[in-house]
Amino acid sequence: MTVPMDTDDANADSVMHRLLLLPERIGAAAWSAVRVAQDMLYLLANSLSGAAALRSPYFWRSLIQQLYFTAVQVFWLANVIGLALGVLGVLPLLSFGLIEAELQATVMRVVLFHQLVPLMVALVVIGRSGTAITSELGDMQSKGVVDSLLIMGIEPHRFLVLPRLVGMVISLQILTLWANLAAIAGGAFYNNLQGAVGAQHFVDACLNELEPMAVLQSSLMVVAYAVSIGLVHCYYGLRARTSTDVQRNLALAFVRSFIACVAITVLFGVVGK
Repeated sequence: MTVPMDTDDANADSVMHRLLLLPERIGAAAWSAVRVAQDMLYLLANSLSGAAALRSPYFWRSLIQQLYFTAVQVFWLANVIGLALGVLGVLPLLSFGLIEAELQATVMRVVLFHQLVPLMVALVVIGRSGTAITSELGDMQSKGVVDSLLIMGIEPHRFLVLPRLVGMVISLQILTLWANLAAIAGGAFYNNLQGAVGAQHFVDACLNELEPMAVLQSSLMVVAYAVSIGLVHCYYGLRARTSTDVQRNLALAFVRSFIACVAITVLFGVVGK
């Protein structure tokens, strides 16, 4: 006759078993992340090694299409985001009675210009252009187009990935610049509307806060955004084998590219402090 195990003992054994498996699961997850990072670095290196592709008409045609889709068509949205963030950046300062233009410009520089505005623009690019890249390359992969390129002796990474990476870098720089200018305009408009600070005085104060090294740091951060977004979405697009994989990889690429951008923001914020 067997004696039934006490419920508390069974729960304790279950918890202990999960704790013992925790290091293994953490190690497996870390190893998987390392493998993905390794594959993405290979994808980046292989794409950048194709300098000869710059002479190809297809490269320039794809680059122009990427710029039009990512920068031109999202231009109005970047301006709306910048205007809204400029108003929201000034609003709490005026609520607390902080009407000094120089103080407002300092807050705008630290919070908006170098952190929030680039991150919000990157989020828009991820949701629009990044997912489009994953869907397009995933569709090509699932229909055998990528394999056909290999059969014809064409390197798909240089042919498909390189123009999208270059277009992403240029587009994100342009959109971030215009969004920052729109943020200054939004802050100046709201200050002028409330009668707190003159528009010209506010604009001058914001421009005086833009130090060359800080601008360079923000530009490098935006380049890191663009490369990470392009790499993640191209990687998950090329990993798709079926139409079902494409849909699954869209969500993975969106989440992981956004996490990468947040991590880049934190890293640059800590290093540049």
